[in-house]
Amino acid sequence: MKNCTPYRLRGPCPASRTAYRRFRLLSLLLLMLGILAGSDLTGLHAQKPGDFEKTKDKDMKKMGETNPAKMPPKPAELIFSGGTFSAPRGFVQRFQEKIDPKTPLKDLLPPPPMIERIAEPVQANDLSRVPEVQFEAHQSSANAEAIAHIAHQIAKINHLNDRKADGFIEALRGERPDLTGLPFAMGDACRTKGERSKQFSRAVATVRRALQPGSTAETVKLREQDIALARARREEKIVQMERLNSGTAASGSLVTVRFSAVAQAELPPPATFWDQYQTLCLQEDKEQKQANRARQESVICARIAALSQILLPMAEMHPGLVKYLSSASHIEATRALARLAIFSADDNVRKAAVEALKIRRERDYTEILVNGLRYPWPAVARRAAEAIVKLERNDLVPQLIDVLEKPDPRVPETQEIKGKSVPVVRELVRVNHHRSCLLCHAPGNTGKVSADAVTAEVPIPGQPLNPLSGGYNTSRQEILVRVDVTYLRQDFSALQEVADANPWPEMQRFDFLVRTRVLNDEEATAYREKLKPREAGEFSPYQRAALAALRELTGRDTEPTPEAWRRLLKLPAETKRKSRTP
Repeated sequence: MKNCTPYRLRGPCPASRTAYRRFRLLSLLLLMLGILAGSDLTGLHAQKPGDFEKTKDKDMKKMGETNPAKMPPKPAELIFSGGTFSAPRGFVQRFQEKIDPKTPLKDLLPPPPMIERIAEPVQANDLSRVPEVQFEAHQSSANAEAIAHIAHQIAKINHLNDRKADGFIEALRGERPDLTGLPFAMGDACRTKGERSKQFSRAVATVRRALQPGSTAETVKLREQDIALARARREEKIVQMERLNSGTAASGSLVTVRFSAVAQAELPPPATFWDQYQTLCLQEDKEQKQANRARQESVICARIAALSQILLPMAEMHPGLVKYLSSASHIEATRALARLAIFSADDNVRKAAVEALKIRRERDYTEILVNGLRYPWPAVARRAAEAIVKLERNDLVPQLIDVLEKPDPRVPETQEIKGKSVPVVRELVRVNHHRSCLLCHAPGNTGKVSADAVTAEVPIPGQPLNPLSGGYNTSRQEILVRVDVTYLRQDFSALQEVADANPWPEMQRFDFLVRTRVLNDEEATAYREKLKPREAGEFSPYQRAALAALRELTGRDTEPTPEAWRRLLKLPAETKRKSRTP
């Protein structure tokens, strides 16, 4: 046997010299590969923590430039007031907003609009002539640029609110004379909490479901799926979910989560809506039949609030709304009926609301009628006086006489403000419902919003509005507002024409409310001159409405002065302001 010792190999001896050479070559090759691997590993460990990610980003960028379709979605790091978290794989990068604590206040507030000088009060009954209040100057941006603008403004709002509760609205009204006198609610007064908030969210969803066409069963199934998705998204702080759209979207594509396609259809006829709504409420009540009294009251209040808010600009739904409110034995239903009695533009709706009030407790709606007598829109004062007559509220005769004694409520009055006597006017103003979300609501992306609260995207210029039956879009976390914090509450709403509205509808919702505004001396003089009686004995529309009500209520007549009416009715010179209560 051949001696294999010279080959310095252990184990069996090679069969031939050729085989041995091949074996040796393979061993050297493996040794070189081992050395190279060790060198690469050492270099990798020597890199700085961010170097690998930078290299990866360059590779990804190069891949996207070569073939954008192959570019994978980048995991998003989302920043909230409570910290940061990385979104799951498949999520898109969202706007990251960090506000410098040294940013001046003026840079944290939205750019103010050009304020048109109001030379005189609006006297005609045309609501389109009512002055419009705007959140910010007109923005020409649209789509992605508009989203970035809204997200940046919301980040600045959160920055101010982190310093102080409602700090943004407090700063805004302090810097904007056109907003100072709006009736902002602050603190607890603007917040819906606990069970009320939970039930309101459910009530809103019920109204939205009833507004969808199709059978109730189909509507319920579709909406339950959407509500479950929305709740999961809020609870997990998910901004955008990766979904396959029935095979039409490529794998890994990002599809914004919207409410069901059925929501895009037209609204059902009023009768169909109310049938569906009543059916849905009965189903919910059956499920909650063991609910305690406190929860039942929360449910009733939530339903009244949701119906009143959503249906307010939909005049065709108001007859059914009156019928529904008439069946609800609650003070909030009574107050809602009183508001319809003086604010609705439909004679039949007002008549039905007054009829419903006849069997209601008077003290629950008296304040609304009395305040209506001096509302800075004459049509409302006339309706309030008519309602007092139809309800046979003889106890309110003293308040009617007071109207005869006082000047037109649209005339400026002198008030003491910050140690100075200045002329102040109460005037009706309007806000575009779709462009005023950040004026009326707090941001809904702070991480402190309950999963039960209603949240909604700020409408995006350049993109169509979601239809009333479609619910609220909630897929873009960075532009959400929360409905459980409401700073402004309108008196009434109406649809009005907007020029160059595309792709938004031509008829858009406007909300109307009363603003108190400080005038300069020139403006005050112009207002008084415009509202001054043209001749002796001429009465304001408010005085005419009060006189007509006094004559019809009492069946008597006398000189059109407060003194004459007090003598006739044997009332003291100082009006008794207490109305009767049961």
